Amino acid sequence: MTRTLAHRVAYALFRHAASERYPTRTVEHMLAWVLLVWSASLALPGNMMRGPAFEYLLLIAPEWWWGAAGVVISTMRLVALYVNGNWHRTPGLRFIGAMTGLIWWLVISALYALAVAHGAPDFPMRLVFLVFVSFEAYSCYRCGQDHAAPKARDAGALDGSAGNG
Repeated sequence: MTRTLAHRVAYALFRHAASERYPTRTVEHMLAWVLLVWSASLALPGNMMRGPAFEYLLLIAPEWWWGAAGVVISTMRLVALYVNGNWHRTPGLRFIGAMTGLIWWLVISALYALAVAHGAPDFPMRLVFLVFVSFEAYSCYRCGQDHAAPKARDAGALDGSAGNG
C-alpha cells in the first residue's frame, strides 16, 4: 500500500467519522482508530515491546503478530462502521467489532496485569486500557439497543433489509 493511497484512505475514513449520521457511534470510531494506531506502531519494525511489562504478550506471539492482528481487526471494524453509516443498517457487524475490541483490550489488560503482578514496573497506560474495555462494553450495549429498537426494526422490514442487523 503506497503512502498516497494510505493517506487517501485515512482521509476518507476521518471525513466519514466527522460527518457520521449517527453520533452515538463516535466512541466506536475512536476505539477503532486507537486500536489501529496502537497496532500499526507495533507492526512497524522498531522493537517497541521491550521490558518486563511485555513478557506475557511476547510468550503468546511476536510483536509483529500483535501489530498485524490489531491492524486487521481495526481496519475491518472501520469498514463495518463505514458500511453501517452509508449503505446498510448493520448493528450486528458493529457488535462483532465492539466485542472483538472488548476481547482484545481485555486480553491486553490481563497480560499487562499479570506481568505487573510478577514484578514488572507498573505504568499509567495499563489503567487506560480499562477505560477502553469500559467503552467497548458500552459500544456492545449500544449495538444491542440499535438492533432491538422498534423504529429500526420497522424501517428494516419496510425497505426489505430486515435481517441485515
